[in-house]
Formats: sequence, structure tokens, C-alpha cells
Amino acid sequence: MIYNFSIHKSLTDSVWFYVNIEDSEYGVLGNLSNVYWTPKIIQQLIDGILSTKDTNNEYKYQTEGDDLYIYSNGYGVQFFDLNTQQKDADLILPHDTFIDFLKNFKEFVEAKS
Repeated sequence: MIYNFSIHKSLTDSVWFYVNIEDSEYGVLGNLSNVYWTPKIIQQLIDGILSTKDTNNEYKYQTEGDDLYIYSNGYGVQFFDLNTQQKDADLILPHDTFIDFLKNFKEFVEAKS
């Protein structure tokens, strides 16, 4: 999975954090782009995903703006683009792959906040 992060400052001094995905297979992760991200929110997401790894626990997260629904259980992390009518997951990732992505995103947000 090839990705990078970028920011855009609006006229109102809001900072948008963008997730730029190069491989269309992982394109649904671009729906994580938004203005509300903080290191604390990303860490909560990391903790929620980790709580499901190798357990029977479930964790659900819906992004602000309702563009992306994330569902994690002992089998992996599923991503649903809520802008489509598709009922199946748009992407399924192993826990560790998504956790590594989130850690990189958190570092970027910390550096740019």
C-alpha cells in the first residue's frame, strides 16, 4: 500500500489532513481525509482496533461526516464507503497493516498540528 499525507489550510485557519492513496485497491482509506483529526482521536482508533486483535471483541468507528464506517473484529479490519450502495466491505486489512498506517498518520498529524 503506497500512501502519503498532506495538509491544506483554509481561509478560516482550519487545517485539513489529507490521506492520499496511490493504489485504487486501497482508495477507500482516502475517506479518512478530514479536518477533525487529532493525535488523541487517532490513538483512540488505534486502541479500539488493537482491542479486537486475537479476541472476540468488536470495534466500530464512523468518521465525522459519515463517509467511512470501520468495523474491526478478531479476523481483521473492514472498511465501508458509505457514499456507495455496496453492502460488502470495500477493503479488508489485517490489524497490523492498519495499525501501522494509523501510527504513521498520527505522527504526521502531531508534526503538523
